[in-house]
Amino acid sequence: MDVLVHAQAHLRIGLLSGNVRPLHTRVPQRRAAPMTVEEKCRRPVGLARVDRNTCQFPNGGECTSCVAACPWEAVMVAGDGFDSHIQVDSERCTGCGACEAVCPVRPSRAIVVNPPIQADRFHN
Repeated sequence: MDVLVHAQAHLRIGLLSGNVRPLHTRVPQRRAAPMTVEEKCRRPVGLARVDRNTCQFPNGGECTSCVAACPWEAVMVAGDGFDSHIQVDSERCTGCGACEAVCPVRPSRAIVVNPPIQADRFHN
């Protein structure tokens, strides 16, 4: 209780001295434009990247859990025969993380979603 009284006293002193502006006089923050539910679902928050060195599929494993988990069909098997590998379509990937969540590779996943800034550095 003493902390609350102390904080209120400092706020009053700040308001009286002009060092703190009351909430109703603060400049409003910029807000994002309203979006539909479909727009929100399709707005990219990152991009998935596959590490072919740790992924089980190109190394003889039969794992395609990331392909099955992707709700946007952005993760797919590419190539043919001995050169098959998991590939991410950057136009479809929203960075939702469903593929990363089901990846069985540990301790670090073979497919990882990177934030948009880092995602530009990787090519699938």
